[in-house]
Amino acid sequence: MISLCIFDLDGTLSNTLRSLHYFCNTALTQCGFPPVDDIHKIQYMVGSGVHVLLQRLLTESLGSYTEEQYQQLLSIYNALYASDPLHLVTEYKGVRPMLQTLSESGVSLAVFSNKPDAMTKRVVSALYPEIPFDVCRGQIDGFPKKPAPDGIYAILKETGCPREQCLYIGDSDVDMRTGQNAQVETIGVTWGFRTSMELIHAGAKILMDQPEELSAFVQMRNRS
Repeated sequence: MISLCIFDLDGTLSNTLRSLHYFCNTALTQCGFPPVDDIHKIQYMVGSGVHVLLQRLLTESLGSYTEEQYQQLLSIYNALYASDPLHLVTEYKGVRPMLQTLSESGVSLAVFSNKPDAMTKRVVSALYPEIPFDVCRGQIDGFPKKPAPDGIYAILKETGCPREQCLYIGDSDVDMRTGQNAQVETIGVTWGFRTSMELIHAGAKILMDQPEELSAFVQMRNRS
């Protein structure tokens, strides 16, 4: 039985690629650094939190960088992003009805992201205001980020869900490792930022190409 579905955010529930590309290049330009025009390069920088994103961004832009340059970019990026975290963000087709179907069938829903906690909550509440997520958790300072399993453990404790009744869903190698580290059943989705081969190489045992496949999978498991 599956009683709780925990979702990654970027690349799983929300398409933030154009948004991240915009904020990354705007911050680089304001710092006087060369922009990274290829959006697909940004696609492979995300998933491990803002600090890793900006470190990868600076490496691509400058080759090497100083701590002062990193702190400058971090300050500008954070201010830009906080001003409008929904800029150019869209939902993936089929995600909303999938979430509604799961909720209506009695499955609890949660979000676990490496995006900063306040931004995670803002994006989820703005995109899906009618969806009753039990927990919405982003990166919290001093708390291990994905692929550490601590966030999943915290959600399981808060919801009272046994680990064997939890399903974790994400689109990246980081997500696959997170689910494995938490020892919960994990599904890789291919509509996000990574390819099916990358997910398989990261240990994915189950892949889904469309959101409706997920709700059908959960309903089938819960009927058996």
